[in-house]
Amino acid sequence: MNVILFLGFYLISFLVGRGILIIFTTRDKTAELDSNNISGISYDTFYPIISLIFFGNFLFLINFFTSLLNIIPFVALLIILFIFINLRDLKIINNLKSFFIKHIFIPSLLSITTFGSWFHFDSGAYHLNYQQWLRTEKIALGLANLNFGYGFSSILEYLQAVLWFKDNLVFIFFINIIFYCLLFSFIYEAIYSSDNFLKTSSFLLLTYGFLDNFGYLGGANGFFKVQAIAKPDMPFAIIFVLLSQVIIDKILRKDYRVSDIKIFAYFSLFLIQIKLLGAYLGLLLIFYLFNYMQNSKISFIKIL
Repeated sequence: MNVILFLGFYLISFLVGRGILIIFTTRDKTAELDSNNISGISYDTFYPIISLIFFGNFLFLINFFTSLLNIIPFVALLIILFIFINLRDLKIINNLKSFFIKHIFIPSLLSITTFGSWFHFDSGAYHLNYQQWLRTEKIALGLANLNFGYGFSSILEYLQAVLWFKDNLVFIFFINIIFYCLLFSFIYEAIYSSDNFLKTSSFLLLTYGFLDNFGYLGGANGFFKVQAIAKPDMPFAIIFVLLSQVIIDKILRKDYRVSDIKIFAYFSLFLIQIKLLGAYLGLLLIFYLFNYMQNSKISFIKIL
């Protein structure tokens, strides 16, 4: 049952992310949306994450005015709206094999991790407590004075806070699984569709993961692991590593585009919202922007 539930959750996130991009894309470019790529990685690989970025920030802003429980019906209407916006361009599947592997097979396989999932100590210490506060109260300054753990809150808390279903919190874990799906979909496409650095680094990443989990005394020695419910560490690590790979690939190939800067900016902001340690990626991003300015002869003010 969990496999079916997560697959439905994932596909809804996929359609919502695509619908959001359609809204912010001019009609003449909508037809090219699903065929666009960044360093060989198709845009559709990121659709589910785009839906998380949008609704995470939307719920954060809404919480300034009301509790998240009050907004759940409106969120449901927004989701339906974004799904129906996909009717503007029904040519969603450009490559049936790739779509099946990335958006059916990988999510179905990873959904098995919901069986036997458990609560981390930090879940009861502050994560779930903070989410309960978000559900019932509007934003309050100084919550860290009640529990220092509330100071470690993440943008993912806002998404998870609206996914409580009675006494079953498995939907909270679905957020994390979406990031694991991104990881393996990215690796799959990087190996088969990209070239040079991105292909090599993704292959080495996959090889390390295999050795870590199946080698002598393997498991949890540095590769991404399936973490407990409500923990944001692995989603952060996945975005950090994949975004770093793409930026380095762009720098090595001296491929600088305004559209890429926008993508890097949104995902870097989301990374920082998950964990402040994401600011370290700023060093790589600044180097990319410096090279972009050198090649395009454009000022930093113009970029801003």
